[in-house]
Formats: sequence, structure tokens, C-alpha cells
Amino acid sequence: MKTILIVDDEEHYRNDLALFLSEAGYTAHKAATIEEAKNILLNEPIDYAIIDIKLNFTTSTGGIEVLRFAKESNPDIKCYILSGFTIEYLQELLFVKDRKGTISQSLFDEIKCNYIYKGDEKNYIDSVFEKLGIEVHDGSVTGEYHGLLIGIEDYDYFNKLRCPINDCHSMRNTLVDYYGFSKDKIIFLKDPDRKKILNALFQFKDKLSTKDNLLIFYAGHASWDESIGQGYWLTKSATHDDRSEWISCADIRDHIKPLKARHILLLNDACFSGSVFRSNEHVREEKALYNSSRKAITSSDLEPVPDESVFTYCLLECLKNNIKNKIFAHDLYVNICKEIKEIGNTKALYGVINDSGDQGGDFMFNRRQLIDDL
Repeated sequence: MKTILIVDDEEHYRNDLALFLSEAGYTAHKAATIEEAKNILLNEPIDYAIIDIKLNFTTSTGGIEVLRFAKESNPDIKCYILSGFTIEYLQELLFVKDRKGTISQSLFDEIKCNYIYKGDEKNYIDSVFEKLGIEVHDGSVTGEYHGLLIGIEDYDYFNKLRCPINDCHSMRNTLVDYYGFSKDKIIFLKDPDRKKILNALFQFKDKLSTKDNLLIFYAGHASWDESIGQGYWLTKSATHDDRSEWISCADIRDHIKPLKARHILLLNDACFSGSVFRSNEHVREEKALYNSSRKAITSSDLEPVPDESVFTYCLLECLKNNIKNKIFAHDLYVNICKEIKEIGNTKALYGVINDSGDQGGDFMFNRRQLIDDL
């Protein structure tokens, strides 16, 4: 069995890589600092090392020290540099900003050949697998990202709304521009009826693999029936007296439950959207990516929310202003609550979608990292 050392000062990178590489048959060792990495290299037989360029939060190129030490202690070790810096920026950092001349051109050429950029459109775990020559049969280790955006404003029998469709446009643009979703994998339903919504959900049954991720965003009217404890989405043609065009929370759950996706996140910007779930829990970091999840972030508990949504505004602001390479839904929820507190008027909730197959994981947003972010 091959052994691999993962050196990164961010815990989630160490844990996620170790988890997937262990599944692929590797013995994974983890180090958070230069000193920990050196100790493991001296005491363990390491075949491969994946080294973050920026370590200890005190130096922008601490990984170079680990790389040199690894080569000196074991000339046969294969080393890869994993970084949020583009290779062009790293070259400038090492040869222009660093005037100490601490790196040779030959060493940089070796780094360049074995470089893995965290901000690439491809997920960094897929890139690591590719470098190591690990075959992935269905295209991606962490799967693809799919979206279903539903915006209803032109109601036939309820008050018309002004914002949901524009909110969906903003959500789609944010997911594509900031988080690498593909437009062709996002379904956008404008003023749909019940049949169109349920058909869209049903189609994901054959589209999604067990590694994929699905984000569902709903903006529109909703209703709560106190007598039976049930919440509903109101479709374009919904009427006050006939519920044949209403979509219950049970309907949503029943259409989500059979989907094979590893992670599903429902972002529900509607009155009474808190009825989607009743449990609220914090996700353990080590379980978040690997275990399947069926989570929701909603705009309120059982209270009406305004047409011009504070929730969606804060949600989009938090997604755009996030500077982490990845953010889990629970952490996004915490940030939304902070934003909402500044404005008032509403609240947000996070929890498990009832009886939908959640196993303690959480949806992860992978942020596209641009040079301007560094």
C-alpha cells in the first residue's frame, strides 16, 4: 500500500484529501505545520507528498522548505505542490518579490510540472487524483454541481410579486461566476405550475450520480396549514380554495428522497418555509463532505417574509463576499444570520429536511479563486 503525506495548514483540505485517498487505497499521513511534516518525513516511509505552498500562516512559501526537506531525506519521494496561487503568481512571488534567491530555476521547473492549483475549474481533489494516476470511473471524485432555480411572481390568483425571478437570475450568476456551476446544469423555472416543478425534480432521478450535488432555490408565495402542520409552495396557477396546484413540504421531501446525489441543499425564500424541517444541528467537519446530506436554509420559521427579500440579499452577499476556498452550508447559514442581524426584519434557519435520507454530511460550495483574491 502506497503512503502519502498531506501538508496543509487548513484542516478541511487535510481531512478531505486523506479521506478520499484512503478510499483509493493509500495510507494517508497529515501535517499542519513545517515541523510536523519534517517529523513524519523522518519517521515514516512516504512515497508521495502533497504540500501546500503557504504554511504556518507566517510565510507565503513555507511549503518550499518542506519540499526541500522531503527531497533531501528521501530522493525517491514524489512531491506535488497544492496552492491557491496561480503558477504565474507563484513565479512572481519567488523570483520578483523574494529577492533572497532562495529557489533555483530547476527547482521551480520541477514545481511547475507537479503543480495543483486549488482555484482551477476542476475540483482540487480531482486534480490530485489525476496527478497520482488514480482512475475515476464516473468523471469526478466529488461529483458535479446541479441547480434548480424556481421563481414565481406572475400569480393568477394571489398577489403578484416583483423580485423572485430577478433573485433567481442573481443566484444563477453567483453560482456560475463565483462557484463554478455550469449554466447547462442549472434548470431555471420562471412562473411554473405544479407539474413543471415536480417534473423538474423527477428528472434529477436519472441525472445525478452518488457523488453529485444539487442546489434547489425557491422564491415565491407559500402557505401554512396550522390544522395539519403542513407548509406549501404556491405555484403560478394556485388558487385559494383548490390545493391541486399547491406543492406540500411532503411532496418536496418525497421527490428529494430517491435522488442519488450525495449532497442536496434547499434554499427556500418563502413565507412559512421553516416548515420544511424541524431539526437544527451542527455538522461535524470530518463528516461534512463524505456523508450524504439533505439540508435546508430557509428565510423564516412560520412567519411571513416580504417580497423584497432580506434573506436572498444576505444570502447572495455572503456567497459573493466569502473568501474561503470552500464553505459548507452550515457556515454559510451562520454568515447569513450575521448579515440579517445588521438589517433586521426577518431571520434564517438551517436544518435537516425531514425523512429525506440525511446522514450527517453537508453541502459544500467550492469557490473559484481568482488572482485578485490573493
